[in-house]
Amino acid sequence: MLTFRQLDDLPAAVVEIMAEAEQSVINDMARRIANMEMITDATHWQIQRLEMIGTLQRTIIKELSHALNITERRLWEIFDEASTRTLASDNKAFVYHGYNPIPLSANSWLQQIIAVGLNKTLGEFKNLTRTTANTATRQFEKALDLAHMQIVTGGMDYQRAIKNAIYGLAGNGLESIRYPSGHVDYLDVATRRATLTGANQTAAEIQLANMQQIGTDLVETTAHPGARPTHAKWQGQIFSISGTHPVYPSFRETTGYGTGPGLCGWNCRHSFFPFFEGLSDEAYPHDKRREYNTATVDYNGEKINLYDATQQQRYLERKIREWKRRLSASEAAGLDTAKEKQKVRQWQAVQRDFINQTGLRRDYFRERAGKQLVN
Repeated sequence: MLTFRQLDDLPAAVVEIMAEAEQSVINDMARRIANMEMITDATHWQIQRLEMIGTLQRTIIKELSHALNITERRLWEIFDEASTRTLASDNKAFVYHGYNPIPLSANSWLQQIIAVGLNKTLGEFKNLTRTTANTATRQFEKALDLAHMQIVTGGMDYQRAIKNAIYGLAGNGLESIRYPSGHVDYLDVATRRATLTGANQTAAEIQLANMQQIGTDLVETTAHPGARPTHAKWQGQIFSISGTHPVYPSFRETTGYGTGPGLCGWNCRHSFFPFFEGLSDEAYPHDKRREYNTATVDYNGEKINLYDATQQQRYLERKIREWKRRLSASEAAGLDTAKEKQKVRQWQAVQRDFINQTGLRRDYFRERAGKQLVN
């Protein structure tokens, strides 16, 4: 079993690697836009434009490929740590109740499951770097065209046009995937999701395989305050893996295990652990689950549902990252950064006030954007 906090912290190292690569690319974009020649002749402009776009795309591929190589090594460590911790916790319970689980080092089946899960996640990252190179190049192309048009038509002075272009690039970060619906996944979000989901799903699969080898059927899901509403319905309860128990409901049907929105799915920080009927005590009795699911915090004189409060915290973290990206890109372009520094400090002040009032745990890592800027 992995705890909520362990799962929450799992992606940190990989997110940091990709965030630094992302900021490096954005800064390179900013420098190119700031240094472009304002050519009014259409033919000459198209030549310069194509050269800049082609060079930039090669730079993106180089930066992301380098980050991917480092990420691959870190993912091996993360998956190994997640799997080892999970089995150590579960096997301790099995031994206590008289079972004799096979150690991971001697269990080729479980080792194969870890390898499959890791390779699947690595495949997702390879696809991610490829799609990011394409979508980020299009971002740069649009920003370049907009800045050029605003300047040559006289609609905006040079400094303002360049700043607007940089703000557009740095605001949400690099686009990784643009869906037909118009929804966009940005690199930092996609990186966190792929790492957390891949490691959690792999750990869960080896748990289920371990239980199958041992011959047990019941599990209890973990629970934590502030769970997303769809997960709060089933957290902290006991389920039957086979779905045939006369008392406890089906594990997969009730929790949605194996699906993106369900247990151990997209960004899920729930896990589960073996439950021994007639021997185990419930870790989360009904009163505890109700306490978790109805938790509130105080903010500006009002009671706010804890889940909503955590979503507000995510928003504030995004705003801090947004202005840090803009600050770094503006510095790279040689522009005045007084406004960006002020904005970073303003959003950090809002975050401090929010944390002080609500008592939530401040996650400084989620406020980072590339290299640490402005505290």
